[in-house]
Amino acid sequence: MMPSLLVARALAADPAYLLLPGVWYEAPPADPGLVKVGRDHLEFTGFAAVRLPGSVPAADGLRITATIDPVVGDVRSESWVSLMLTSATPSLGWVTESTTMFGLLVRSNGQVDIFSNGVECPPVWAGAPPARAGAVGLVLRSVDGRVHVDGAVEGSTFSALLPVGTELPLQVFVQVGAHYHEAPSPSTVDGLRVDPLR
Repeated sequence: MMPSLLVARALAADPAYLLLPGVWYEAPPADPGLVKVGRDHLEFTGFAAVRLPGSVPAADGLRITATIDPVVGDVRSESWVSLMLTSATPSLGWVTESTTMFGLLVRSNGQVDIFSNGVECPPVWAGAPPARAGAVGLVLRSVDGRVHVDGAVEGSTFSALLPVGTELPLQVFVQVGAHYHEAPSPSTVDGLRVDPLR
């Protein structure tokens, strides 16, 4: 069994994991018992979000990879995990928050939604969309004044454009949240990496 967030701080390379409400309204940080943190592993058992330690240089673009399972053992649920980038602090840790520069929402059934500062940015699939969540890869970069997103979920590829005027900030904080209903199966994120493009 993974230790709780508070205990796991001693296991993390940086002890500064920050609990966020993980909801769309003003609320206190989520109960620490809803989030378990280990090396390369996040696990949620309720509405919650966390901000990962430190910030990442983003001005030249970002590469994001992770394996996401919004409900372990289920491929039909609409429960989701969200990956969020923001330069704002404080934050609710909610994917459609107006201060979330980029938000990716992945449901168990493979549905993908993208948001930027509260505005939906529909993904355009190169072929059939995925039938389930799983391996996720993203590249964000600025091209001709627009932030382009190229991504894949379980091998299905897509592209999206963030709204005109959206810019990649110098630094971003990385946040992960879960919108979770299917107790007792947890939501998990494994192997999350967010790297600046060189």
